Amino acid sequence: FNWIGTLWRGSITYETPMLWSLGFLVSFVFGGLTGVILASPALDFH
Repeated sequence: FNWIGTLWRGSITYETPMLWSLGFLVSFVFGGLTGVILASPALDFH
């Protein structure tokens, strides 16, 4: 929440550092979600 507080009502520019940060966050969240799914092989057990 501290990042949101920093960016709140600010002048956000989508320059290179901001794009890298957004790309990292998307990659981190996507990897975390797929990691949870792939780490549970017990769901595929018959």
